Amino acid sequence: MRSQGHAQAMTGARHGVAAVVSARSVASGSAASPSATRSLRRTFRGEPGQVPQVRDFVSRYLDGRHCPAEAVQDVLVCATELAANAVLHSRSGLPGGHFSVEVACDGQSVCMTVEDSGGPWAEPGSGGIDAECGRGLSVVAALATDMGISGDAVGRMAWFCCRWGTGEEALSGRDPVGVIASAEHPQV
Repeated sequence: MRSQGHAQAMTGARHGVAAVVSARSVASGSAASPSATRSLRRTFRGEPGQVPQVRDFVSRYLDGRHCPAEAVQDVLVCATELAANAVLHSRSGLPGGHFSVEVACDGQSVCMTVEDSGGPWAEPGSGGIDAECGRGLSVVAALATDMGISGDAVGRMAWFCCRWGTGEEALSGRDPVGVIASAEHPQV
């Protein structure tokens, strides 16, 4: 798991933080002002049919923002994975369950948090090479700049950030198909 700082920043007003700012962006002078980040939060029913609704919610939020098409695709794949995990692997997927999604975009990053009702998640990739599931978090880790999970059986928060721009944060040369293929066939 990576730093919980980004996850705490994503929860916005609940923690008194308005923007996600990494140490790298502060050092380079590219940190966004707090007013540059506008987040949007929505609660979804804990049903498999809601996963495409999450994807649509995030897509509509990003529409009109200055996100490169490649970054949008990475964000949508990650959003789909975390929403599916909330429905399939937490108590949010039980009858009457729900989960919340918060998405925020600033000049060169998009961050998203999914909060669910907790429960016993299996370890990533624990199903073996022939398993039909268990690779989603590996895909998120490969596509996102930062990601993490915190919480327990009572409630869990999974989050990721995707950044684009220059230097180490650039997304150029990414191969999402290769990332997915390598996640499906891990090196042993």
